[in-house]
Amino acid sequence: DVLTQNNPKKAKVAYTVNLGELHTIDTLDYVNFPKTAQALIDSTRTEALVRNGSPFDVSTLDAERTRVSTLLRNNGYFYYQPDYATYLADTIAEPGKAQLRLHYADSLPSLVSRQWYVGRINLEMRRSAMQELADTVRRRNYTMIYSGKRPPIRRSAITRDLKLRPRQLYSYANYQQSINTLTAKGLFSRVDLSFAPRDTTPTCDTLDMTINCVFDKPYDIYLETNVVGKTTGRVGPGVILGLTKRNAFRGGEKLSVNLKGSYEWQTGHRADGTSSKFNSYEYGADVNVEIPRLDVHRDRIFSRQQRLDGFCGDPSRGVVIKAQHHTADMGMLGKIPHQCGGQTAFLDFRPWLVDPGEGEQVFTAPVLTVQLLQRPVGQQIHRRLKH
Repeated sequence: DVLTQNNPKKAKVAYTVNLGELHTIDTLDYVNFPKTAQALIDSTRTEALVRNGSPFDVSTLDAERTRVSTLLRNNGYFYYQPDYATYLADTIAEPGKAQLRLHYADSLPSLVSRQWYVGRINLEMRRSAMQELADTVRRRNYTMIYSGKRPPIRRSAITRDLKLRPRQLYSYANYQQSINTLTAKGLFSRVDLSFAPRDTTPTCDTLDMTINCVFDKPYDIYLETNVVGKTTGRVGPGVILGLTKRNAFRGGEKLSVNLKGSYEWQTGHRADGTSSKFNSYEYGADVNVEIPRLDVHRDRIFSRQQRLDGFCGDPSRGVVIKAQHHTADMGMLGKIPHQCGGQTAFLDFRPWLVDPGEGEQVFTAPVLTVQLLQRPVGQQIHRRLKH
């Protein structure tokens, strides 16, 4: 319809849209899938995004097809893709309703319908992207390929964070978690995971995995400067020079050394009109070691969160020890100062790095902190030398 306006040179057009009858989902069947895949789909029907009586929505249908693809890829179907299944809809049998069939495509390669297991794992460690690798160390199902007198990093520093293990069913979720964990270590500038069938026989169900890691620059050097002014009339500069080394002990550790210094002098007069001729300076250093993973024995070291009631003879003053999700000065792991009734006590920690095994508890966070429930732990002491 054309709507006229006061201005004869202008007009408006009105449209009437007839949406028709709302079609809903009647049934959804999964057809022609491999036997094992069909069993997986049937076991997760309660998680299906397409339900009886829901509106016929193309975006929901695509989301359900993606869900099925993710389910299969997390259970060994490495080569499966969402496009390998298509929908067939029948809207004639039941007026206003759609009977759907998600049909597994015909004439697909046999490797698509096969479940795959992880085989041997090759670890390629490069200091630069173009480095040629000439040395090899093999142990069971792991092969480390590198160049030099010894591997640049211990094998366990890489493999302990892998969710994909030899002789395990391939999982896309474990693949994503593995590559994210390796990238988050901060040791590598590039991490690639690739898979290849062990052979070309029709019965092959093993994928050999290759992890290609390129190390980032081993050292970081930084310099910080500042100027401090105090209400007492003292002012002076400060400087911090730091050096950080990645993979310091070939286990993914990060070693940081900081040198600190500052100098202050009196700039004004005191209330009595006199001025101080004493200048002061500070200097010091600290060393921090960031351990990517701390493994401690369940029976010999405190558990992840343990209440030590009565540590100082007073059951009402407990200590909580728990893992933190940030890094701090690892020196606290040796002797942790802690105040008890005016007297200083020490919790003697002796952590060690081991491969996870039976009877051991793993802390993914490297730092343990001690917190006294009623007052802060320890005291911070500043030493100042005056000249």
